[in-house]
Amino acid sequence: YDSEQFSTRNLIIYSQIYYLVKLFKLPFLLVGDFNMPPDKIQEIWILNDLDCELFTTDLPSTFKSTTNPESHIDYGYISKYISFCWRLYFLENIINQY
Repeated sequence: YDSEQFSTRNLIIYSQIYYLVKLFKLPFLLVGDFNMPPDKIQEIWILNDLDCELFTTDLPSTFKSTTNPESHIDYGYISKYISFCWRLYFLENIINQY
């Protein structure tokens, strides 16, 4: 629920993600349009306790009518267990494009 930030409904979703990751003990990739900056979502202990890393880009927003083109509200979290491989994959694809 994108306009609700830390509403009860959104906290339930974060809790479900937390318990699924802890229960199955699998690496994960969580990507989304969080509609809040990464430092705001870091306030949720659930994501901090999952041993994950934030990943984002330095690219400006592609939303033409934005009042803040430097806003970063689309980003992801990745398990530290697989983050190294994920970064290598993206580096290889970027290098192959040029």
